[in-house]
Amino acid sequence: LMLDNMSKQDNLNEDTAQEVITKNFTQTTQREIETLNKTIGLDKVMTRMQNGQAPSTEEFGALVSNFQAYKTRVKAKLLEQAAKPLSEDSTNNYYSLGGGTKAVNDIIDQAMAPFDVIEQYIGAKDWNMAAYHSKLIEYRGNDDLNTVIQSSPELRTGSALSKVAPEL
Repeated sequence: LMLDNMSKQDNLNEDTAQEVITKNFTQTTQREIETLNKTIGLDKVMTRMQNGQAPSTEEFGALVSNFQAYKTRVKAKLLEQAAKPLSEDSTNNYYSLGGGTKAVNDIIDQAMAPFDVIEQYIGAKDWNMAAYHSKLIEYRGNDDLNTVIQSSPELRTGSALSKVAPEL
């Protein structure tokens, strides 16, 4: 929405658009990695490994398969977001404002890089490093969110209320 408003006011250049797109895609992948940690069981595998219980061949196969499927869904989501009009009354999308298909696809690839790192460690069965990188990315996303929340008394109040009463 911000990009669309900026483009309508002629306040947008390609570099600024790419910065906003990069930030949006990076935040999306951070949130998806947080979800990944909870859904495919990387945390559980790590805990079991620390207790001396290696995953079976079947568990390892399922973990790799689930990770790859999840990674594919996330990339598809980013590609869809890039092509989607920024608002109902706009023909602009990330591709049109961000320097074209190649430039925006490169941004998507950069945003997906943390998945590639985690995948390499999973493939090598280096559970410590896979869990470390996935948690590091998750914590970095939480720190970014905390910085935003702490920037405003209203946001702090809203965040506190959402924890006490989610329906608010």
